[in-house]
Amino acid sequence: GKAEGEFAVKTLAGRKLTLPVYLDIEDEYMLSTGKAAIMAAVRAFGAVLKAAGYKVGVYASRSRFGAYIDADALRKEGYSIWCAAYNNTGAGMDCDIWQHTDKGKLDGYSSNLDFHILYNTSLLTGSAPQIADLSLILSIRPAFSRSSATCRR
Repeated sequence: GKAEGEFAVKTLAGRKLTLPVYLDIEDEYMLSTGKAAIMAAVRAFGAVLKAAGYKVGVYASRSRFGAYIDADALRKEGYSIWCAAYNNTGAGMDCDIWQHTDKGKLDGYSSNLDFHILYNTSLLTGSAPQIADLSLILSIRPAFSRSSATCRR
């Protein structure tokens, strides 16, 4: 919600980003609060980020979008949609970014990687994205759970 948005803005400290800031909707406690509370938290988060000049979006699995998040309503409000659906046939919904696997392989790297397809290149701002920009995910847990932030590379 609002506290997570304020924390994100403080953490970003004015950094210019290539892509929007995405709120990751995966926390089981957050999901237990229901669709209305999740949508309110997403909108509160987004309002703070937008006021600070950032583009904003929501990241979740396809099943989470179906059950807990109204992607169509958020898209109309200017949110980007990043959907995780692990298959070879598509996200199963309209989205800007599709995470199609968490088991991607790259020569010279032994661990699994998330692989994504960017459909909406209008999300990109500034210069061409660098690997560091594309791999930085700010994941913020809701205040009614326990606040924390992690950067995963």
